[in-house]
Amino acid sequence: MGGRSRIVALFLFLILASVADGASSVCALAFERIRAVGAAIDEIVKDPVLNPRWVNRATQKIYDRDIRPHVLPLMKKPGREWTPEDGALAAELGQGMKENPFLRDHADVAALAKRHREWLEWETFVEAPLSQLPHGNRAKKGWERLSSKARRQGAVGLDEIRRNPQVGEVKTSFPNRLRFHKFFADGVTYIVAYEVQGKKILLQAIGPHENFYDSLSDFRER
Repeated sequence: MGGRSRIVALFLFLILASVADGASSVCALAFERIRAVGAAIDEIVKDPVLNPRWVNRATQKIYDRDIRPHVLPLMKKPGREWTPEDGALAAELGQGMKENPFLRDHADVAALAKRHREWLEWETFVEAPLSQLPHGNRAKKGWERLSSKARRQGAVGLDEIRRNPQVGEVKTSFPNRLRFHKFFADGVTYIVAYEVQGKKILLQAIGPHENFYDSLSDFRER
């Protein structure tokens, strides 16, 4: 019983101990506390039946208190809404969990890793979306005329087209292969005109709504 009493005392100390401010320091300390719980139990109790029960209970308690509150907000936001700070925290959390013997198989590890990959993909795309989508010269010039804020919102629209080419509208005055998708920035409506050619997308024009359709009169004649 003496050994088990020492486990209880250690368990309560680790759970109730105060932690430093800041997500990174809190999580780093929590990982260390989880390791300490496991090491103490391994040292005090050799019973293979009792060990996993105490380790799992202590690990989950610390994880729920000190780590998961930082994981959940990241899981609730789409990757394109993450800030660079979100990405750095996700990388730190994911690495810490993978390196921790009691957390590496935790269900949140795979989910967080997937969301982090999506964020990295989005950050790469948003930096230069036209480099990843076939486009004509008119679309390139239209993109270059956009403000930085309009480009950020435009990247969201282009990502929607990339993921679902059928998202754009078909206009009766234009050929069916030409579609139009809107995005908004600075109180202005912008339109992306693109062609769907089988499974391929070709951006034809990007610009503000005013006179946009008139500028594509040459497409009506095709």
